[in-house]
Amino acid sequence: MHAALVEMGSTVARYFTPEEKSTFSSFAQALRAPMPAGTAKELAIPLVQAAGLADREAAWRYELMMNSFRDQASWMGQMTEFVAAPTAAAEVCRAWRATGRLCNTREAGASLCNPSVRLGGLPRSGRQ
Repeated sequence: MHAALVEMGSTVARYFTPEEKSTFSSFAQALRAPMPAGTAKELAIPLVQAAGLADREAAWRYELMMNSFRDQASWMGQMTEFVAAPTAAAEVCRAWRATGRLCNTREAGASLCNPSVRLGGLPRSGRQ
């Protein structure tokens, strides 16, 4: 199922017009809505990530992080996944900044979008 959704997302990224991507984003939201967090992380996020829908990915990752903040291990797992892919993280932060609602608020994790904080632990070769 995971591979099929990633392939579907890749097809969207490759061939869909911006208008069609917007419609697909609504479809992905309808698909994601009934999913529990674990399933969304395994299926829905890779779908929108492959489709290049960084704004939708950002919103879902934010939702997952905020819903797991009481469980430190789960929250750190979300943060580790986010930081592990600096290119994807930078793209998500760009989308967050474009919406003006997440990276511009202190309580919502502005430090995630600060490259010196986000990439501080990576070797120089991993920085962009």
